[in-house]
Amino acid sequence: MGTKRTIINCFSIILILFIFSINGHSQVENFKITLTGSWGTGDYRNLVVKDKYAYCATESGLDIIDLHDMTYPKKEKSFYIEGEIDRVAILGHYAYVTVLNWGMKIVDISNPTQPVLKGEFRIRTIRNLEVTGKYAYLACGGSGLVVVDVSVPTNPIKMGTYVVEKESPATQYPATLNPVYSADGVSVWGNYACLKVTYWKEEEKKSYYYLYMIDISNPGVPVLRNYYPCGEQGLVSDSEDVITDFHYGKNKLFITTSVSGLWVLDVGNPENPHILISKIDAYSSIKGMFISGNYMMVPFQKIIEIYDISNEAAPKPMGVWGCGRKINVIGVYGSYVFIKEESGKLDIIDISSPSTPRLIGTLDNSAGYLPQLISVSGKYAYTWNGWGLSIVDVTDPLHPVLAGKYKDEGVSSMYGKEFLVSGDYAYERINQSIKIIDMSTKTYPVLASNYKTGFELGIYKISVKDNYLYALGTSNDGDYLEIIDVSNKSNPILRGSLKLSSNVYKMFIEEDYLVYFTEKSIGMIDTHMKWEPYETGIISNEETITDLVLMNDTVYVTDQFNFKIISIQDKRKPVLLSSIKTGAGKGTSHIEISGRYAYLCYSEKGIYGVDISDPANPVIKSRYEHLTPIYFRAKYGNYMYFSNGDTYTGTSKIYMFDITSNTPILSGFYNASFSSNIILPYHEWLYMTNGISSPLFIFKIGDNLTTGITIVSPDGDDLYTVGENDKIKIVW
Repeated sequence: MGTKRTIINCFSIILILFIFSINGHSQVENFKITLTGSWGTGDYRNLVVKDKYAYCATESGLDIIDLHDMTYPKKEKSFYIEGEIDRVAILGHYAYVTVLNWGMKIVDISNPTQPVLKGEFRIRTIRNLEVTGKYAYLACGGSGLVVVDVSVPTNPIKMGTYVVEKESPATQYPATLNPVYSADGVSVWGNYACLKVTYWKEEEKKSYYYLYMIDISNPGVPVLRNYYPCGEQGLVSDSEDVITDFHYGKNKLFITTSVSGLWVLDVGNPENPHILISKIDAYSSIKGMFISGNYMMVPFQKIIEIYDISNEAAPKPMGVWGCGRKINVIGVYGSYVFIKEESGKLDIIDISSPSTPRLIGTLDNSAGYLPQLISVSGKYAYTWNGWGLSIVDVTDPLHPVLAGKYKDEGVSSMYGKEFLVSGDYAYERINQSIKIIDMSTKTYPVLASNYKTGFELGIYKISVKDNYLYALGTSNDGDYLEIIDVSNKSNPILRGSLKLSSNVYKMFIEEDYLVYFTEKSIGMIDTHMKWEPYETGIISNEETITDLVLMNDTVYVTDQFNFKIISIQDKRKPVLLSSIKTGAGKGTSHIEISGRYAYLCYSEKGIYGVDISDPANPVIKSRYEHLTPIYFRAKYGNYMYFSNGDTYTGTSKIYMFDITSNTPILSGFYNASFSSNIILPYHEWLYMTNGISSPLFIFKIGDNLTTGITIVSPDGDDLYTVGENDKIKIVW
């Protein structure tokens, strides 16, 4: 027996080596999947304009906005960048983007419609940056000032560093104090960089602010020439006051603080800076400042004030603009000011006549806030987020475009909401109500009706079949089913309701009946009389039910340890046809029926291929076991898609299984830089989001998928690698 086993194992190794030699290396290759486009990169952080295009740093990338017509700004491209984006600066044909807890990425924007990632520079913290000449100057928190040579964008190189702690003015304080140093901002002119440094003294629970004047004439060896203690000079009035921004212009440093207002520091001699003026008493918190030519824009909570600084010693108030809502200035360009409203709108303000600033253009980016994918049909993808529904035209997946949007006025949270799409209508459940949205005109979806259910504590699940909507919800005395006639979308009518025995996890609807499951039971409801639905039977189950599928009067159900097939041809007398042990144990599961096979997809135990051609005698024919949890996401044609990334993990692998031969064969995998818990395949495209914090990604599936390796092993102990730290086992 041992000899036989050795021969089999040797044969397996030879087979592996043979197949690997065909592939050219010793691991299964990534299946050919290519990111072609993304849409909905999130909230705007800051903005820089170049050649009639605005480049907006968002939560997860760059939004590129066409400004050729300032009165009608258009989003040209959403360019996904891995990580959380904070700042963007532009020099020449390159955008320099800071990524929180990661570093800096360099993007070629010579063609604004097709940005290309060119280079990366790793450093954990970047608070701010300025790029000039061939250098990027980075304010890097505790790492101080870091100077990076970016003359070769594909290979940025660190030239020099000024570490704050080396020459600390904190030495004048008692030795018992233990300050924490952080370089938070930088402004560069000539041979000098001004570094804003914050000292946090834990013993005093207080911050101290300094401006460091650093000689950068030799970028490889930055040298401190002087420092300016802001608190001692009165720039920062108390512990609640902080420096919010500073900019250089005409040998002057303009500084805003949250409480004491605007200050102008003369830095004509950077080694001996002194206060020129203090002006603008803040009546509310100053959020920063932007300078363009002879004008300075100072944003407060709901307004911006415009000052003429042609005489920097005497800034002159010129005008005020406000919209009655919270705003934040994120960029300026010539005589245009770009303002982000709290709602997500991007407003363009013309200040060519500074005494009468006026709104000339608006881009509503609320639809682009990080979306959750609902469905893909034809040339449209449907997504939703806290504010409402978006319809994205994906006719050209390289350039997904917002076609239309429906906004939930007064609603800004995804909690307690659900969207589903059926034909030209979207159904939204929110609290006790169901909204029906007419999308027959994709560019202008409108509310058809807002139906209020009888559920006192809210709706938790909806489904649509033909002209009826089935809603599950909770009232003070328990759970109920409501059947609503939606044949007239503008006037939904309640046809019937039924009190349920317990909370329903999932329901399946046929023409005249409904099947559902709870934690440990399966229920059937006769719905042929919509005005009087009634339960025909309940089947108890000893173990916790993990999934259920209804097909042709047959119920397929998994629990923690078993797979069962139940006939419900007679709804009053369901019959258990078979039950087989799977030993799946804990974890989630999903049942996928394809032809004469059921695929039992267990997150902890892998995939079981079960021959169900004889429902009374199902047979496990194959088993794919993954040694780390994977989650079923979707099936399309002869392929099933899984991922191992949970919502909050940040990264994941996407797995593609070929079931053409009724045996799940790993066709390959894709290393994603984001978690992917929603995957919708459609023809040769994959549409993905993680439902919480990612854009809508669109991937192209290549034609040449890597052939899956199949090792015949009676002993069931073959273990091999498909990727770094990724072991799988095929059990037959």
